[in-house]
Amino acid sequence: MPLSPSPPYDFDIANPGIQLQTYLNDTLDDCVIAARAHHTIRLTYTPGTPIVNISNQEIYEEYSHEAAGGSGGIDVQGSLTEWKNFGWRAGGIPDRKIQGFSGPYSVSGAGLTLGDPTNDWSETQVMNSIYEDIGVQAQLRIPQRIRVDDSSTYGPGNLWKDTTRPRFWPHVILLTGYDSNGPIGITWGKKQAMTWDFLKQYCLGVFRIVKGPTT
Repeated sequence: MPLSPSPPYDFDIANPGIQLQTYLNDTLDDCVIAARAHHTIRLTYTPGTPIVNISNQEIYEEYSHEAAGGSGGIDVQGSLTEWKNFGWRAGGIPDRKIQGFSGPYSVSGAGLTLGDPTNDWSETQVMNSIYEDIGVQAQLRIPQRIRVDDSSTYGPGNLWKDTTRPRFWPHVILLTGYDSNGPIGITWGKKQAMTWDFLKQYCLGVFRIVKGPTT
């Protein structure tokens, strides 16, 4: 795997023109599908060609399908398997599939506390995968104080760094870059920076996604 650029790096800065969207995650527990949409756009990005326009209707249809018509969240590993085996409709094109995925990997020693140090990634491995694989999906359980209905708890200027609060909300975000503090992802339609310590404390695992010929 090629070495990632030194901080700071963000795919969206290196490849301008991508517009951030919430993909209904401000009203539905569809963070898994929202992360997939963000990832699909970046995996298919080609300079000089139109960026994939994923509609809210496509988001809703896939979420409803994977949630079996319910209103709860979706298991990220099961959803990645669905993406690999059956694909989804995005930007008007059906059957968009990934070649595969691996994980979850814990981050820099977090696996030791989970009893599984064999699948532990270093900070450098996370950065390398963000760069080489055009993003890494992170499964988190974030503190209760961080809420989609309170923009003062997330987004630009709100670095996630407090590691003293208990885990609470299950959440999935796409990591697209990193700076001197730690990784940078996308949540609720905004860029979100966090420290490495925050990621280690609240991340249940990160997933490497491999683009396929029909992604």
